[in-house]
Amino acid sequence: MMLIDNALVRENLEGAPAASLPRGSGLEPVRTLERPTLYTTRYGVLNYGHCLTDIVPRIVEASRAIPDCDIALHPQFVAAAREALDVLGVDSTRIVELDEMPTRLVRGLFPSPCSTHPLVHSPRALDLVRGLAGSLADPAIPSSPPTKLFVTCDDAATRQITNYLEIENFLIDRGYTPINVDAFDLATQIRTFASAGEVIGIAGAAMTNILFCAPGTRITVLTSSSMPALHFWDFAAQSGHDFRIGYFPAQMPARQIYSNFTVDLNALASLLLD
Repeated sequence: MMLIDNALVRENLEGAPAASLPRGSGLEPVRTLERPTLYTTRYGVLNYGHCLTDIVPRIVEASRAIPDCDIALHPQFVAAAREALDVLGVDSTRIVELDEMPTRLVRGLFPSPCSTHPLVHSPRALDLVRGLAGSLADPAIPSSPPTKLFVTCDDAATRQITNYLEIENFLIDRGYTPINVDAFDLATQIRTFASAGEVIGIAGAAMTNILFCAPGTRITVLTSSSMPALHFWDFAAQSGHDFRIGYFPAQMPARQIYSNFTVDLNALASLLLD
């Protein structure tokens, strides 16, 4: 952990000594937090996957090590990840919401990252996240979620399947149920994936939920040839899944991981039979 006694945090800045700011930057703190305050990062707070697997474990481990500190969160911190903090024992009264205005931390605590995106995630961090299943998968709640899931990204602005309706109908005909997890709270997401026998989905934050699938669950990721999707390989390897990934031609290779792509039905059929 790094300790910086006098720090200024602002939009897209993970934290820096106030004295190191360039002259004439015009950055003056709008408010000052006097108590010891843990600050992780603004990057990733809008993404369920990064927020849950990178940021939440850092907050939990650091707050356990230093129980007498407040926790600064960006106001757009994903709701499900905030719910995870509560389940993992982080006292909500310790949370301070930052905004887009410069804030001075008199005692700023900056925990080291649990992982280096997009390579290997810390096994300890993923174990912490997987542990949520034991707390939130309540057997007393009657439910009969589908066992073959097609995880969609209906509202995604990028990385879309150009022939989506064709693919959706193809998968429905083979017994898959389309789900959009954006409408689910964390407990529902966990219960849905924990009971799944097969999961197929577009590479994106929603597929982070494969962490809650049982070992041996058949996982298939669809993505463009311009997106390696390495972290899904990592999730599956650490979770013991039966994993495969289909790379399909990127429609806009220059957009790299954000490119749309077209899924060939014959290739998809072969992938599902593999």
